[in-house]
Formats: sequence, structure tokens, C-alpha cells
Amino acid sequence: MRKTATWGLALLVALAFASLGCSGDDGGAAGTGGTGGSAGGTGGSSGMGLVTVVHLAPEVPMPGDTVVSVFVDGAELGETLSYGESTGRIPFAPGQYNIGVGLPGGDEPQLEFGGVTLDEGRDITIVIYARDGSPPFVTPFVFLQFTNGTGPIPNSPAGPLQPGFGRVFLGHGANDRALSPVDVVTTDEGGTVCTDLIAGFTRGSTGPVESLTVTGVDLPEGEVYVGLTLDDACPPSEVGPVAVSVAPDVVTIVVAVDEDTGDGQDVQLWAIVDASDTPIALVTE
Repeated sequence: MRKTATWGLALLVALAFASLGCSGDDGGAAGTGGTGGSAGGTGGSSGMGLVTVVHLAPEVPMPGDTVVSVFVDGAELGETLSYGESTGRIPFAPGQYNIGVGLPGGDEPQLEFGGVTLDEGRDITIVIYARDGSPPFVTPFVFLQFTNGTGPIPNSPAGPLQPGFGRVFLGHGANDRALSPVDVVTTDEGGTVCTDLIAGFTRGSTGPVESLTVTGVDLPEGEVYVGLTLDDACPPSEVGPVAVSVAPDVVTIVVAVDEDTGDGQDVQLWAIVDASDTPIALVTE
């Protein structure tokens, strides 16, 4: 029996404090980009805050039609997304906003993340993923990070990025009880040697986590091989190993989802590199 997709979503909120040029501007209307991510790309607008919204909820709002609109303060922004798409960075004037998603042409968002404060240079990525729950609810997860800089992460023992290193965050958005918990491992290319990156990773979680601060993991430039396993098998039993490219001074967010909304499993890993408007599907078979 297939589960019915609903607006029971959660928000993975990646709250990034980017090293951006500052012009000292304040006030002014929020900037907008084109539909389907034309505002995307590296960097930002001087004096502005930046928001990226990513749609990683299979069959939402319904099977065969996954188009949603981005809403700001209750009104459609003019950005629409289908599953697997991102808006890229959208510039906003500093201020506080209510950001949500809903049906295109709708009168109001179906889900809303209220009170988002955008200071000059703040860089936020919001990833929507399917989640069980009745009534529908929104859960925020907050990453404190840098997106194109080497400054320290507030309250984080990770400290500044080392030269030649990138930072990787992970989110478990696979809406399947059989995949919770799962171990996230790094391996060699052939998957013959496995090392736990996150043990007991539960759905709706982000990591790696130290205390109450999500810090991510810093890795040297190049490819790191990642897998998911339920039984300590090496090679990983569920997914992988798949290659994740690490670029220097860039943040990559990797989110796991289950594209089979029935009783089976079709696990996909999506990589959002530097708030790109084109998420990368890492599982191709």
C-alpha cells in the first residue's frame, strides 16, 4: 500500500554567515530572481541577505506534479520549484521575513518558516523534505557555517576552514522508518575500508553534531566517498560508496531522501554545492 504524499513537510534550515562584500546599505525592497532558480550562482549582492530554497520532497504536493511556489510574507515571490530543483541565492534587503512554500496561484503558503532575520551578508539555505506527521508541521534545523570564506563558525570548535579545505553538512530526509537509524560512513573508492562519519543517524536529523551546534565536517579538496549502511556492512549495504566532491572554501550540503513513497526504498543523495541552483543527484544507478 502506497503512502499518500501530503504537505507534512519539515524544513532543514542551513543558516550560513557568508563572507561577502559589505556596502553598508540598509533598507529597500527585497530583490527577486527568475522562476526556477535564475537568481542562483556563487557569491551575493553587496549589502543584502541571501536565501536559497531547495525542493527535496518526492511526490509533494502530489505524485506527478511536484511544483511549489516560494512565498515571502504571505505573497508568491515568483519562484517555482519542482522536486530536485533549487532557487539559487535570492537577495533580500536586511530585515525580518516569513518564508514559506505553497501551491502556485494559492492565496497563502501551506508551510511557513516565520521570523527569518536577514542581516547584511547572511546566507540561508532552506531544504524542504517529506516528513510524516499529523497535523503537518515545520521543524527547523540550523547550520552555522561560512559559504565562501574562512572565518570561524560561531560557537563551534571547528574554527576557521583550513586553506584547501571545504565544509560538508548532511541531512537525513529519507522518510522511511526502515532507514532510521542508519550509519553514514566514509570509504575508499572501492568501499573496502569504512569509517563512521555519523553513527545512528536518524531521519529528520542533521550532522555531524557536537553538543547543540551543528558543525559540519571539514575535508581536504578532492573526492570523499560516502555510503549508508544499516548493518555495519562494508561496502555499505544501502547506498554507496558515492563520490562527493569537496571544493576549497565552499560549503556542500548532502541530503538523503527516499524517492519510493511506498513501502520500498529508492534512496537518493542530493548535493547542494555553494547554494547552487542545480542540486546534484549523487546516486545514478
